Amino acid sequence: MINIKESKNIHMIYTRKSNIMLTTSLYLLMIVYAISVTMLGPLMSILISHYTLRFSQGGLIVAFQNIGGILSIALGAVLADRIKKSVIIASAYALYGISLFSISHAPSYGLLLGLFFILGASTRMVDSGVNAFIADLNPEKRGYFLNLLHGFFAIGALLGPIFSQHVVGKGVGWNRAFWALGIVCSVVLLVYIIVLKLFPPVYTNKTQSKSIDFSGVIKSSVMWVLCLIIIMYSAHQSGINTWWVMFMENFIETSKVISSLSLSIFWIGIILGRFTCSYLIRYIKSRYILVMGNLSGGFILTVSILVKVPDLLIVAIGLAEFLTGTVIPILVTIACNWYPQNSGTASSMLFFSSSLANIFSPWFIGLLTENAGFQWGIIITGISLLIGFFFSLLVPAREKQ
Repeated sequence: MINIKESKNIHMIYTRKSNIMLTTSLYLLMIVYAISVTMLGPLMSILISHYTLRFSQGGLIVAFQNIGGILSIALGAVLADRIKKSVIIASAYALYGISLFSISHAPSYGLLLGLFFILGASTRMVDSGVNAFIADLNPEKRGYFLNLLHGFFAIGALLGPIFSQHVVGKGVGWNRAFWALGIVCSVVLLVYIIVLKLFPPVYTNKTQSKSIDFSGVIKSSVMWVLCLIIIMYSAHQSGINTWWVMFMENFIETSKVISSLSLSIFWIGIILGRFTCSYLIRYIKSRYILVMGNLSGGFILTVSILVKVPDLLIVAIGLAEFLTGTVIPILVTIACNWYPQNSGTASSMLFFSSSLANIFSPWFIGLLTENAGFQWGIIITGISLLIGFFFSLLVPAREKQ
């Protein structure tokens, strides 16, 4: 007969295996979602030419994508702790795949904006849902698993420009990139559903089963500070994703290969930073990583843009992201530590703020570029990190557990 101790050990082993398998499938979803975030950068000049757009109109594509995202996250903040996160993720991912197939056949600029609205709504719901779900599945090591999650996101984001550049290089048209990604999206969604059926989630933290009033999260001064930080970082990241390739090609006058390479180095820096932080977060307080990362990364990037040396810009963009790439997973970790019973609401509030920044940043940089030149448009990406540094100083030194 199996005694009580052995029974508990067997249950713990099953729980660990089940949650690890499910967490791994969520990492796969995140990689494929991330490809869509960055594949637009190398395609932006083609879209502007194809639809005969101005720079600011090109920025509106990203703006509409994030307007959809911000509305879906607002809905998610209410639903995330009331409906199973696994169901929300599967439904949103299916809509993501449909939007990819539809974009590949968009006949007009107006319809394209509408489809990017749907794309943003679905992917941001996936983003906030996956973050909260992984925090629930791994309550004892949230920081570790969330940094890994965002590390895998960075891997997908690194593949995005390479993927779109490869498809366009084949001479088959920009729209085929979205069609091909739709196929991949359908496959990984099927894998996730199968894993979810075979390894249903097991919550080791019983407080996850009961949520508190989400208004308490919304009214929290700590959450508002975290939201201000993520707004600044997201303004930086979306600006780089949208305009960096064109900045390097048109203003710095580098080749297409070098400009695309610099965006890849941007994501390599994020990957290395996030995987490194998954180790360092055990020994260094999150607040210190936020403060020093934003300060040093913002300074390095701003100075390199002012100097305008191509080699320096390439090194600076990678180093700046190594230092600041951990901002989002650290903010999610802090938020879920403060409100473990409302992880979905806390995550949604952060990603709502992130989408708000993503709406205005690409458009504002495009508008500033039209009126003052590319250098003064793109420098916003460095200045926003420096502003984020000042907000990071307001994060409480003692983290709630």
